[in-house]
Amino acid sequence: MKDRIIALLKQDLVDRINKLHLIASQTQSDAANPELIQKSKYETQGIETGYLAEGHAKRLMELSSDLQRFHVFENKVSNKDDLILVGSLVGLKGDAGMEYYFISPVAALGSIEVDGRKIKVISESSPMGRELVGLSINDSVEIEILDRSESFIVREIH
Repeated sequence: MKDRIIALLKQDLVDRINKLHLIASQTQSDAANPELIQKSKYETQGIETGYLAEGHAKRLMELSSDLQRFHVFENKVSNKDDLILVGSLVGLKGDAGMEYYFISPVAALGSIEVDGRKIKVISESSPMGRELVGLSINDSVEIEILDRSESFIVREIH
Protein backbone atom coordinates (compact mmCIF):
# COMPACT_ATOMS: atom_id res chain seq x y z
CA MET A 1 0.00 0.00 0.00
CA LYS A 2 2.89 2.40 0.77
CA ASP A 3 4.17 1.98 -2.80
CA ARG A 4 0.79 3.14 -4.16
CA ILE A 5 0.71 6.07 -1.73
CA ILE A 6 4.19 7.17 -2.78
CA ALA A 7 3.30 6.80 -6.47
CA LEU A 8 0.14 8.89 -6.01
CA LEU A 9 1.99 11.61 -4.12
CA LYS A 10 4.77 11.75 -6.70
CA GLN A 11 2.25 11.94 -9.53
CA ASP A 12 0.44 14.75 -7.72
CA LEU A 13 3.71 16.69 -7.49
CA VAL A 14 4.47 16.09 -11.18
CA ASP A 15 0.95 17.20 -12.17
CA ARG A 16 1.22 20.37 -10.06
CA ILE A 17 4.64 21.16 -11.54
CA ASN A 18 3.37 20.68 -15.09
CA LYS A 19 0.29 22.82 -14.49
CA LEU A 20 2.28 25.58 -12.79
CA HIS A 21 4.90 25.47 -15.55
CA LEU A 22 2.20 26.27 -18.13
CA ILE A 23 0.80 29.07 -15.97
CA ALA A 24 4.27 30.48 -15.25
CA SER A 25 5.20 30.44 -18.94
CA GLN A 26 2.05 32.37 -19.84
CA THR A 27 2.57 34.86 -17.01
CA GLN A 28 6.21 35.36 -18.03
CA SER A 29 5.08 35.98 -21.60
CA ASP A 30 2.46 38.45 -20.38
CA ALA A 31 5.04 40.26 -18.24
CA ALA A 32 7.23 40.79 -21.32
CA ASN A 33 4.32 42.14 -23.40
CA PRO A 34 5.21 45.66 -24.63
CA GLU A 35 1.57 46.71 -24.34
CA LEU A 36 1.85 46.43 -20.55
CA ILE A 37 4.70 48.94 -20.30
CA GLN A 38 3.79 51.56 -17.73
CA LYS A 39 2.86 54.84 -19.42
CA SER A 40 1.76 56.62 -16.27
CA LYS A 41 2.14 56.12 -12.54
CA TYR A 42 -1.36 54.61 -12.44
CA GLU A 43 -0.74 51.89 -15.03
CA THR A 44 0.76 49.12 -12.90
CA GLN A 45 -0.46 46.01 -14.71
CA GLY A 46 3.01 45.30 -16.15
CA ILE A 47 4.64 45.59 -12.73
CA GLU A 48 1.97 43.43 -11.11
CA THR A 49 2.31 40.81 -13.85
CA GLY A 50 6.07 40.80 -13.26
CA TYR A 51 5.53 40.17 -9.54
CA LEU A 52 3.12 37.36 -10.37
CA ALA A 53 5.63 35.79 -12.78
CA GLU A 54 8.30 35.99 -10.08
CA GLY A 55 5.98 34.29 -7.57
CA HIS A 56 5.14 31.51 -10.03
CA ALA A 57 8.83 30.93 -10.76
CA LYS A 58 9.61 30.72 -7.03
CA ARG A 59 6.76 28.25 -6.41
CA LEU A 60 7.89 26.17 -9.40
CA MET A 61 11.38 25.94 -7.88
CA GLU A 62 9.89 24.90 -4.52
CA LEU A 63 7.77 22.15 -6.11
CA SER A 64 10.74 20.93 -8.17
CA SER A 65 12.82 20.80 -4.98
CA ASP A 66 10.02 18.85 -3.27
CA LEU A 67 9.98 16.35 -6.14
CA GLN A 68 13.76 15.97 -5.92
CA ARG A 69 13.52 15.36 -2.15
CA PHE A 70 10.77 12.84 -2.83
CA HIS A 71 13.03 10.93 -5.26
CA VAL A 72 15.82 10.81 -2.65
CA PHE A 73 13.33 9.79 0.05
CA GLU A 74 11.80 7.08 -2.16
CA ASN A 75 15.15 5.31 -2.38
CA LYS A 76 15.56 5.36 1.41
CA VAL A 77 12.08 4.25 2.57
CA SER A 78 12.47 1.92 5.50
CA ASN A 79 10.36 -1.19 5.83
CA LYS A 80 10.74 -1.16 9.61
CA ASP A 81 7.32 -1.40 11.19
CA ASP A 82 8.35 -0.90 14.81
CA LEU A 83 9.07 2.84 14.81
CA ILE A 84 7.34 5.76 13.10
CA LEU A 85 9.69 7.36 10.57
CA VAL A 86 9.33 9.56 7.51
CA GLY A 87 7.58 7.30 5.01
CA SER A 88 5.58 5.43 7.64
CA LEU A 89 1.89 4.71 7.20
CA VAL A 90 0.44 5.04 10.69
CA GLY A 91 -2.89 3.90 12.12
CA LEU A 92 -3.98 5.96 15.11
CA LYS A 93 -6.91 5.18 17.38
CA GLY A 94 -8.62 8.30 18.66
CA ASP A 95 -12.05 9.53 19.69
CA ALA A 96 -13.23 9.30 16.06
CA GLY A 97 -11.98 5.72 15.66
CA MET A 98 -9.06 4.60 13.49
CA GLU A 99 -7.43 7.25 11.33
CA TYR A 100 -4.54 6.69 8.95
CA TYR A 101 -1.65 9.07 8.30
CA PHE A 102 1.28 8.95 5.91
CA ILE A 103 4.37 10.84 7.06
CA SER A 104 5.64 12.66 3.96
CA PRO A 105 9.09 14.21 3.47
CA VAL A 106 7.50 17.23 1.77
CA ALA A 107 4.71 19.65 2.53
CA ALA A 108 1.33 18.13 3.32
CA LEU A 109 -0.85 17.34 0.34
CA GLY A 110 -4.22 16.82 2.02
CA SER A 111 -5.67 13.35 1.94
CA ILE A 112 -5.85 10.53 -0.58
CA GLU A 113 -7.83 7.32 -0.85
CA VAL A 114 -6.02 4.03 -1.34
CA ASP A 115 -7.78 0.66 -1.31
CA GLY A 116 -10.93 2.32 0.02
CA ARG A 117 -9.07 3.80 2.99
CA LYS A 118 -8.74 7.54 3.56
CA ILE A 119 -5.11 8.43 4.25
CA LYS A 120 -4.24 11.88 5.58
CA VAL A 121 -0.87 13.03 4.29
CA ILE A 122 1.14 15.08 6.77
CA SER A 123 4.69 16.33 6.55
CA GLU A 124 7.38 15.36 8.98
CA SER A 125 7.72 19.03 9.91
CA SER A 126 4.03 19.56 10.72
CA PRO A 127 3.10 19.72 14.42
CA MET A 128 1.48 16.28 14.18
CA GLY A 129 4.37 14.84 12.16
CA ARG A 130 6.89 16.06 14.74
CA GLU A 131 4.87 14.43 17.54
CA LEU A 132 4.50 11.09 15.74
CA VAL A 133 8.05 10.50 14.44
CA GLY A 134 9.88 8.21 16.85
CA LEU A 135 6.79 6.63 18.43
CA SER A 136 6.11 2.87 18.54
CA ILE A 137 3.05 0.62 18.65
CA ASN A 138 0.83 1.29 21.69
CA ASP A 139 2.49 4.65 22.42
CA SER A 140 0.00 7.37 23.19
CA VAL A 141 0.26 10.97 22.09
CA GLU A 142 -1.73 14.12 22.71
CA ILE A 143 -1.84 16.53 19.79
CA GLU A 144 -3.25 20.05 19.53
CA ILE A 145 -5.65 20.15 16.57
CA LEU A 146 -7.54 23.37 15.84
CA ASP A 147 -7.18 24.75 19.37
CA ARG A 148 -8.22 21.53 21.06
CA SER A 149 -6.25 18.64 22.38
CA GLU A 150 -6.85 15.18 20.97
CA SER A 151 -5.41 11.90 22.26
CA PHE A 152 -4.31 9.03 20.03
CA ILE A 153 -2.82 5.58 20.50
CA VAL A 154 -0.51 4.21 17.83
CA ARG A 155 -2.11 0.94 16.65
CA GLU A 156 -0.43 0.28 13.29
CA ILE A 157 2.88 1.19 11.66
CA HIS A 158 3.65 0.14 8.09
